[in-house]
Amino acid sequence: MAHGPWRLATCPEIRSPTRFSPLLDPAAATSNLFAIHLFPGKALMDREVHMVTVMAHSSELVSLPHHRLDAFAVAVDFVRLIRNTPIADANMRKHAQGSAGACARNLAEGAGRRSRADKMRAYSMARGELCEAIAAVEIDEALGGCTAQHVMAVQRAGSRLDAMMRSLTHEAGT
Repeated sequence: MAHGPWRLATCPEIRSPTRFSPLLDPAAATSNLFAIHLFPGKALMDREVHMVTVMAHSSELVSLPHHRLDAFAVAVDFVRLIRNTPIADANMRKHAQGSAGACARNLAEGAGRRSRADKMRAYSMARGELCEAIAAVEIDEALGGCTAQHVMAVQRAGSRLDAMMRSLTHEAGT
């Protein structure tokens, strides 16, 4: 069944879901199928493809490398914490939220990289973004914005995430 550029079928040859980008087909949303947007005739995993999808129920979402990374889940929680922290200064709020999101994105990027050097670079950038997010909250408190309790909560969560990231950079470097 085809829906415009979306095509629904099965392909048992697909073993690595990280080789393409699965997107939920709005037309197939009620059937809980995931589909990939393909250009007919393009190779996928060194095979000519004219009609392919991945069948997965919504409870069996495609697992990407960052989904298996505990630090990524903690980073997403950190993003939520920063979002819910009452940062008074608009500039500090923007930097804290942006850096927290960049931290999580860099962790995801590092998980998806294959070479140790690429992983180290992405994880190191994530650690820098984490420090920037924490610093923005600390600065806001110094400017009379959020309370010391908010700063302590962010520092505790950040310390936990930092320990996980140090472990990742150690693993990627060995």
